[in-house]
Formats: sequence, C-alpha cells, structure tokens
Amino acid sequence: MQGGRLSRYIRHFSVLWKLIPQARAACLDMPQEHSLLAGIICRLRGTPYFVRLLGDWPEAILASGPNSRVRRLKAFVAETASRFLVRNAALVFAQGKALSAKYSRFNPAAMKADLVHTTLSADAFCERESGTFHDPIRVISVAGLVPFKGLEALASAISLLLRGKRRAEWWCVGKGPERPALESLARSLGIASQVKFHGYIPLGPDLFRLYRDADVFVLPSKGGEGVPLAMLEAMANSLPVVVTRVGGIPGMIADGVDGILVQPGKPVEIVTAICSLVDDPSLANRMRRAAFEKARRYSAARVWDVQRRLIEATFGTFEHESDESRGRIAGPNQYTCPVSHPHI
Repeated sequence: MQGGRLSRYIRHFSVLWKLIPQARAACLDMPQEHSLLAGIICRLRGTPYFVRLLGDWPEAILASGPNSRVRRLKAFVAETASRFLVRNAALVFAQGKALSAKYSRFNPAAMKADLVHTTLSADAFCERESGTFHDPIRVISVAGLVPFKGLEALASAISLLLRGKRRAEWWCVGKGPERPALESLARSLGIASQVKFHGYIPLGPDLFRLYRDADVFVLPSKGGEGVPLAMLEAMANSLPVVVTRVGGIPGMIADGVDGILVQPGKPVEIVTAICSLVDDPSLANRMRRAAFEKARRYSAARVWDVQRRLIEATFGTFEHESDESRGRIAGPNQYTCPVSHPHI
C-alpha cells in the first residue's frame, strides 16, 4: 500500500478487521509489524491464530546499529509484542532451537515443535559430491542488505584474502538500504572490481545457477536470525557454508561437519574458514556432501506435512467443507498453504 506509514497502518487495519473474522484461523509471521496488528485484531474479534517465529525481532533491532536509548526502547517494544503474540497463540512454530527455547516458557502448551520454515522444493536441490574451487574463489552471500546481516565483515574478509595473495570475488545477492554504504566500503577497501552486486534474485533457476557456480556461501550476521533460508538453499546446492554463531544457526550447523561457524564481526575468522576449505579439498568435499544431506531434512514438502498435521490437530481439518471461507487461514497476506517468503 502506498502512502505514509500511519495511513498504511490505518488501511491495513481496515482490511484485516474485515478479513480476519471470515477465517477459522490466522497465521502470523514474526518479526513483522503487521502481524502484531493482525494479532491484536484476532484478540478483539475472537479469531484464534498461530505464530511462526522466523527470527528474533528485538535482537535484530539491537544488531542494526550503534547502541542507543531509542534502539533499546524499540527492542523492548518488539520483545513485548513477540511475547504478547506467543502468549495468546493457539500454536507456535519457532525457527530453530534458540527461538524455541527463548519463547516456549511464555506458552509451553502451544510450542508444539521446533520446526524450520523452508521453501526448498525439489528443484532447489543439486547434489555435488566433489568439486574444485575456481580461481578466483567465488564467494556468494544471499541476504537483505540491512545492518544486522553484517556484510561489512565479508567485505573486509575479501580485502584480507586479496592482501594475502588469494584471488577472490564476492557475489552479493540481495537488496536493501545498506547497498550504497557497501558499495562505498568496497571502493574504499580497493575491492570494487572484485564485488558484483546482483540485486534481489527470486528463488528459482537464476538463483540456483549462482549457487551452483559459486564455491562457498558466507553469511556474517550479527544477530536476529532464526534459521536463514538462504543458508539452507546454499546447503541444498551442496555449497560449504561459513556462518556466524548467532540465533538458531549453531543449533542447525555442526561446526566442521556441514558448515563452519565463526564469531560475528570477525573478518579474520571468515578468511581462515575460506582458506581451510580451499587448502583442504577433502574437507570441502565432505562438507558439501554433509550440507546436502542436512538440507534434505528440510524439504518444503516434508516440513509442511508436519506443520499441516499440527495445524489441523489444533484448528480442525480444513478440507472437504461446504463453506469455503471456513477453510481459510488468514494473515496479512491470506493463504491456505505456506507463503513463499523471499529467501532473504
């Protein structure tokens, strides 16, 4: 919706106020401001809902810039909102073990499982048991260009690789407000010619082709992550992944087995991880195979089958009903199956 923030909220409120009572249940994805709005309407209109916690909202706010009173206040509001939605939900899915552990105490009966939201369809998988690194090394990141993704650390890591006489290039996939700052940083580090900003590429053949032509996936997030979809996409394409120890990532990645964990804000650790893969082909090949096998557990069909059973156990079966509206699951975007979220 176009217009100022307040006018958009008013129009969203009007739409959701009419839509939500027509649904048997609402699906609220967090973090998302309009899911909070929808949750409030559900409470007022008596419509039950389930929550999918896809990331740590307050942590993402705190990781998005310098510590300040305003930022801490925003994080407090986000935490209060998240707890409110979880407390009043009929069912809660959390993206990864960390989010599940953090919020299960507010509604233990509703936190049925630690399930990862995924969009990994059959065409997203490409098994590669072996391979050699390109020269220059092809490093890919797929993420929103926002502060908490920590991409400045990856820019610094590429610079360090080049200074260490390693030829490398960075394929930066994604869009967001940080792009001008990252482009400026690349110029100041002298790596502009080694960085390709691809912009946003939707999940599909063009993105899969980039994954399959790359050598290593890096996501240097500062915080706020559940289980990043782009990380799973890279693993499904048999890419070794170098990711930070934040959010639900350590609960998903076995360090040194199906990925390499590094500390956020540490470019030297990213460089060490990449070099360990380049210098030890057997390690890289083992990690490719292990990453692919791990990703297979999170195919969309398999995960949605489990989620659907839990949803129907909570709200009743949605099939074979004469009144079509009773079978709907409503949200800020109405749908009857998992929404295809952007991979970033």
